[in-house]
Amino acid sequence: MVFLQGALDAYSVSSAVAAYAREIGARFVAIEGGGHASYLLPQMAGLLAEHVWPLA
Repeated sequence: MVFLQGALDAYSVSSAVAAYAREIGARFVAIEGGGHASYLLPQMAGLLAEHVWPLA
């Protein structure tokens, strides 16, 4: 499992997501400058290619 999390997300606080990812042994990737809708950022395709697709 991979969590791609906006570092500036005010709704899903990054520190809580990172802690949960560590707890379950998942990968956590903070998206610098990203908020709650980080999936809309132009760099999302590159992050998916780097962190998710290799696991498929």
